[in-house]
Amino acid sequence: PSRDSRLRVLVLVAFGLSGFIALGYEVVWTRLLAIVLQSATAQTLSTILISFLFGLAAGGAVGARLVDRWRDLLLVFAVLELLLGLFGLISVYALGAVPVFWIGAVETTWIGNLARLFGAAFLVMCIPTFLMGMLFPVVGRLYVTGLPDLGRRIGNIYGINTSGAIFGAFAAGFLFIPLAGTQGSVDVLAWLNILLGVVLLLANSSLRIRSKVFVISASVAVAAAHSSFMPPDMVKHLIGWGERPGTVVHFDEDAGGTVSVHDYAGGIRVLKVNGGSEVPTTFTSLQTFRLLGPLPMVLHPQPDDALVIAFGGGITLS
Repeated sequence: PSRDSRLRVLVLVAFGLSGFIALGYEVVWTRLLAIVLQSATAQTLSTILISFLFGLAAGGAVGARLVDRWRDLLLVFAVLELLLGLFGLISVYALGAVPVFWIGAVETTWIGNLARLFGAAFLVMCIPTFLMGMLFPVVGRLYVTGLPDLGRRIGNIYGINTSGAIFGAFAAGFLFIPLAGTQGSVDVLAWLNILLGVVLLLANSSLRIRSKVFVISASVAVAAAHSSFMPPDMVKHLIGWGERPGTVVHFDEDAGGTVSVHDYAGGIRVLKVNGGSEVPTTFTSLQTFRLLGPLPMVLHPQPDDALVIAFGGGITLS
């Protein structure tokens, strides 16, 4: 095959992988934002989706205006992927600033709650999603060569990007998070971005080898330095941010959620699911959970069978 046909195949495959990574990010960021904000409502999910789509639209609009000014679009594609990887790694640190929006905004109003949600989502996702949006016009100009095949080729790039996004969402939720955790999943996706950028740079025949080596070395060095300084248990610190100091005695993540158990002074132990407290062992809470056990037995004339919905901490069931 000719060089142009090989280039088009490379661009198409790279854009499919980019869609895979993008939706993987969205799944993991949704989990992390729900943990930090201690909110897993439909409003939270909708706010994250709106922020994600807004960034894509803004990046696409800006990219469409600039794409004709860029001479080496394959280089632009590669640089955008490298930047996405670097900002993906930084996004976990950005989550540490999210509680500022949560605590600083007015908590007693619905509008104040929405302001916190949008502020947090935009803080984490505005730059990465903007860069993702810029990819669409760049890839479109690289892959489409003329008007006769315009519709078919635009359909091809959107089709493979959407297919990649479907598999990315599945992989992030059912493979990456259970195997590597949320923080590890962000690292995997970010390094996939960087690897994709490196491959695109190496495939660019119009770029000098010295320039390739410099860009690749600088990007990998920055990413490696960031990964080495990043605390491996950053997510544990994000859970319960701003609360009284406690000790994490259990921490586990899977497709269903992030579960942690915290010990506090005075013998208090709290179970948290996705950052939200579920079963505290304070005196009042224990009395309530215990009352749920015998009360139905007292009220029912002949309690031969019992059904307990939700195990929780096992207090009611015991």
